[in-house]
Amino acid sequence: MLLSLSTILTLWWVTVAAQASGQIEWHTTSRDLEYKLSKREPLQFSSPVRSPSAVSSTGVQTVVVDENKKFQTIFGIGSSLESSTCHNLMRMTEADRSDTLKKLLDPQDGIGMSLMRITVATSDFCPLPFYSYDDSEYPDESLSGFSISKDEDFILPVLRDAAKKYTAGPDGLRFFASTWSPPAWMKTTNTLQGGRYNTAYFPHYAQYILKFINAYRNEGIEVAGLTPQNEPLQNEDTYPTTLLLPEEEAELIRDHLGPLLQDPSNNCTTSIWCFDHNFKTLFYPETVLKDSEAKKYVSGTAFHNYGGRASAMSELHDAYPDKDIFFSEGSTFGVRGAAQIVAIFRNWATTYNAWVTMLDSNLEPNAGPFKPSPTMIELDAATLKPTYRFEYYMYGQFSKFIRRGAVRIETTSGVENEDENEDGKQLAHVGFINTSDNKRVLVVVNEFDYATSLVIQWRGMEATASLSPASVNTFVWEEE
Repeated sequence: MLLSLSTILTLWWVTVAAQASGQIEWHTTSRDLEYKLSKREPLQFSSPVRSPSAVSSTGVQTVVVDENKKFQTIFGIGSSLESSTCHNLMRMTEADRSDTLKKLLDPQDGIGMSLMRITVATSDFCPLPFYSYDDSEYPDESLSGFSISKDEDFILPVLRDAAKKYTAGPDGLRFFASTWSPPAWMKTTNTLQGGRYNTAYFPHYAQYILKFINAYRNEGIEVAGLTPQNEPLQNEDTYPTTLLLPEEEAELIRDHLGPLLQDPSNNCTTSIWCFDHNFKTLFYPETVLKDSEAKKYVSGTAFHNYGGRASAMSELHDAYPDKDIFFSEGSTFGVRGAAQIVAIFRNWATTYNAWVTMLDSNLEPNAGPFKPSPTMIELDAATLKPTYRFEYYMYGQFSKFIRRGAVRIETTSGVENEDENEDGKQLAHVGFINTSDNKRVLVVVNEFDYATSLVIQWRGMEATASLSPASVNTFVWEEE
């Protein structure tokens, strides 16, 4: 007896359902902190599935997961271990510091942040005074005065501890670095604050970066990626900044930094990420990548979110699909912030990094001009005990479950412009498959101030959840 095509498809879906009938883990963080990365009652897929339009007609929102459509591979999710955070960590007792690092970096007992940003010398978030690694009074072309000894006060002890405990394995902690200012003598103004590069010193700056990478390697800290200049269009004169025009960055990478880091004799595995500034100034990485010789040394482009929209990353990806997209700086806050992270991943970012992990209750130390928001971890200035704020748990809804090597997969709900979805009028969602354990991970953000019903559809099956008001939800399941 011959079977009809519809019968064959039905039997196939039944077979798939039988093979993938496991429970769905469900974790929630709510704005009121009733739930803090809390494990909820598990869900169960059931069959048959309804059409998304039929579900929507009941007032329930639907997310359809299609793992046959795949996008970028995730390199890491995390924050920063810059001067201010390390300074505050070293104010704590050794036991409290160790516990705080575990809560940040351990994927089982913490939120498993797998990528942390560090700085080449100081940024604006640091105790004064500002410094570089070669603060010679006169041009030191031999770099004889180079030293990372000032990092020994509080940065290196923290980084060595983190590297020793959490970098093991392909999914372990990784670091990338950014420069706010080269040594003052390499600039036209001879100051760390403001000014621009003196391009005559590009060869010396490239050597300076290689010395930094090697010095940190000697301390057990491998630098996986590097942005040559943080926010290269900024030259504010109240903290370390340096103007570096796109044509100049292309020259620096093409003629100096790229060849030096890729010279086999230097045994360097650090990749170069260009740009490291806002979505709205897309002309900058376009200029760098249009230079074919500079382009071959660049692994990807780093972005911040202080201006413009996340869709700029997709625009650049479409033009240069062979180059990765990195999101290197831009703390987000509240449930709205979780939706912004979803938009960042839906626009090809292989990373997400918040900026500044821990200030104290006085929002210190901060030597720069910008008044910060409270950080995800706040150190009580009197008791020196940490408080874990909403953002800590919110970031954990991503970093704990989406591991290095995860591949983003298609998730849809029939809403227009889902890749932006920054107006809070519908559920924000993004999905992945972890290659390490074959688990599916779906993050859904409910920005509404009321509970919202969600139907998850996957492989001809569906599961229903009632999302708490103003909450971030992570669903995890695997084939059995």
